[in-house]
Amino acid sequence: MVVGRVHFTSGTIADFTLNYLSTEYLRYYDILDGNSLNRVHFNLSNKMYIDEIKYFVDCVSSNRKCMNSFKEADYLLKLLLK
Repeated sequence: MVVGRVHFTSGTIADFTLNYLSTEYLRYYDILDGNSLNRVHFNLSNKMYIDEIKYFVDCVSSNRKCMNSFKEADYLLKLLLK
């Protein structure tokens, strides 16, 4: 499980939890507005993941630079896992 907090320059704070071990497929975010907590559910299809893999394979096979380099991806992953 990954838990983190992001502080935005506007003063907004976002907390996140990623649970890769759960057997439930849940995607949602909570919005705290004053004293009211609102949960918004959303669904992502596997198409998004398939499109990402196709994009990556296309970049590698055509020797094109991907939108994010391995260095950028490594930096982001380390930042999120702090």
